[in-house]
Amino acid sequence: MPGETDLDVMLAGLSPELEPTEYVYATVPIGVVVPVAESAVVRVAEAEGTTLVLPVAEAIGLGLQHEFPCQRITLRVHSDLAAVGLTAAISTALAAEGLPANVVAGFWHDHVFVPADRAADAHAVLLDLTAPATLRTAIASDEADLWRMLRHAAWADDGEQPETDPYLRRYVEGWGRPGDAGIVAIGPSGRVIGAAFARALGALDGGDQNDANDRDHGGGDHSHDTDDVPELAIGTIPSQRGRGLGGRMLEALLTEMAAAGHATLRLDVRDTNPAIRLYERLGFERTRTRTNRVGTTSIVMERALRPGAG
Repeated sequence: MPGETDLDVMLAGLSPELEPTEYVYATVPIGVVVPVAESAVVRVAEAEGTTLVLPVAEAIGLGLQHEFPCQRITLRVHSDLAAVGLTAAISTALAAEGLPANVVAGFWHDHVFVPADRAADAHAVLLDLTAPATLRTAIASDEADLWRMLRHAAWADDGEQPETDPYLRRYVEGWGRPGDAGIVAIGPSGRVIGAAFARALGALDGGDQNDANDRDHGGGDHSHDTDDVPELAIGTIPSQRGRGLGGRMLEALLTEMAAAGHATLRLDVRDTNPAIRLYERLGFERTRTRTNRVGTTSIVMERALRPGAG
């Protein structure tokens, strides 16, 4: 019975189902006889021996060498065995979140074995591939999620903490002040998978002193402007990049800010960031360059939000 071959249809119909059982990969060397492993869900004959994927308790009971504690996510969509792209799409999404994926194709379904200690994360990643995110206005209680999205927006490395960085923290700290504007994206999993938000950073609590603090933090001229023009931060979780979510959020934010009476929105973006094309498509214009916090060049861009603004 042929299955589905259209990638978009397959992703929409994934219906990933996380099984609670903890499995391991075990090996039975050539020439070794063990009792039949009744609970093995995968059996692969290899030159070095037979690989079994079976519950960890059974592997221990049989005295088998084993590794990779994992859980199984069954993709309930019936994909054709000759379908192209599904394995790549799910493994790419999981890899973007630092998750390995061992995919086994069955006649009816694909099965993904993921690390047991991050199985819930993997399940959420796959759920969020099945449908577009729902957008809503950011509220004060979203502050923790905005911090997470700021890390992605800032290309922060593992050693950077936006919460303690004098330049970055101003985008989120005390979120919900008058004039703050934001859009958050909620995936089918129920988690926040992206956000676009803006506030007048330079005007917060005395712009001149804050700019001095920013310059002291890393040198150069990566300071916030001292006017009342809101500055944008926008980020998505890695597995959602390239899926059009950034554009959707930004368009919604532009509409919300224009309706609230804001005249202009400003951003700065590293000159190597491909998102520049998105910003230009949505009407942002380059105004100048400046040195960013890591010592490279960023492009400052602005977009008028109502006639005559700029």
